[in-house]
Amino acid sequence: MEPLQPFNPAVIELGRRLVDALASEGHDDVLSKWIAHHIASLMTEAERAEPGARRAEAERACMEGVLRLWTHRSVLPNGSRPFENAESALNTLTKLDPTVPGSFYFRLRDRHDESDPVEGVKWLRSAEAVDLAARTLIRFCLGQAVAKDQSGLTELVELAKSLDAPSEWDVLLVSSLVEVGKESVPEEFARRNAAKARDLSMKVASLIPVLQALQKDLDGALDDGKPSPSPTQ
Repeated sequence: MEPLQPFNPAVIELGRRLVDALASEGHDDVLSKWIAHHIASLMTEAERAEPGARRAEAERACMEGVLRLWTHRSVLPNGSRPFENAESALNTLTKLDPTVPGSFYFRLRDRHDESDPVEGVKWLRSAEAVDLAARTLIRFCLGQAVAKDQSGLTELVELAKSLDAPSEWDVLLVSSLVEVGKESVPEEFARRNAAKARDLSMKVASLIPVLQALQKDLDGALDDGKPSPSPTQ
């Protein structure tokens, strides 16, 4: 990767975070410790070098080292990957966008044949309502999953975006996940967008009769299938 020109101070901060993660006590592999020590040395030299050609060379070497390590962030050891706390939610997030016209599990027909049974159409409509409401609610759950580390993820995303290089897929996805996290705070969500909050509330309410009907059918089926008590009981 070509070094950024002029020298970007954000690289130093990004390198410091990577070094702190690699040098943590939880890592005992020699390679991680060596990489952390090497990057830390490059940063120290860049910060302490005298102004002029020597500093420019030290800054260039520092930037190259940090950015080279950054390109390999996805294969760093457990506990040191920058976006590790969000990894479990990233793949799911891309499948759960309620703004996508198609349903997550299937695309329901907009029209039905006259021969379609009324009961069948009712359950298809119920399935569509459950699908849309579930995708919206799951996004909120994903936001809550990263809420405790939201500030840390936000800082890393901002640092990555300040590198003056095209943002890669993980940076873009984590950025989206952080936004989902902000939406997952009910008070903040209602304050910022009351219309969307009311829409979400209506989606939740729409699930209740569907689930109650399903529960009634299941309970009835279970009761019908119960064996008769034996005379000795």
